[in-house]
Amino acid sequence: MTNQPTPAILRWTVLATIALVVLLATASALMTRSKQYPQARACSFNLKQIQRAKLAWASMTNPPGDSPREEDLFGPAHELKNRPVCPSGGLYTIGKVSEKPTCSIAEHNR
Repeated sequence: MTNQPTPAILRWTVLATIALVVLLATASALMTRSKQYPQARACSFNLKQIQRAKLAWASMTNPPGDSPREEDLFGPAHELKNRPVCPSGGLYTIGKVSEKPTCSIAEHNR
């Protein structure tokens, strides 16, 4: 009598291994998403702050469709003391007053 596993045991072992791999991959994806969501929300908040600063600048200067410079929006004499930074490492584009500011990470521009 040999101690070799039966085909049924081998099948269950393979199925259990596959199930474990799928479970680990799913958990990993969920953990990554759970970290990205708060960062995307913080970035969206930053973009709204930049838009508010642009509108405040425009109401004070009455520019004809101009784009404000960073020094027009950020600093000790302005509503935003520091230039906001995307928590995911994206880069902000301020743009014209009539346009919303954007982040280089497309998912954050919603």
